Amino acid sequence: MITPVNMDGPLREPESYKGICVKFRGIHADFSSLPTDCGNGSGFYEMDTGDYYMFDEHNTEWVLQ
Repeated sequence: MITPVNMDGPLREPESYKGICVKFRGIHADFSSLPTDCGNGSGFYEMDTGDYYMFDEHNTEWVLQ
């Protein structure tokens, strides 16, 4: 399960993350469930691997840092 950690936007989880920079955490198996409509610079921390990804809005992809 992917858990939003914090976001620059509404307090409740939005139906879409379009234009919202959000931080997620989860395990490697959750990676394929990440949204591809969030704001540039959004992040995902994989708790089981220690990997951190940032979202590239222009290319709509999560990039390992």
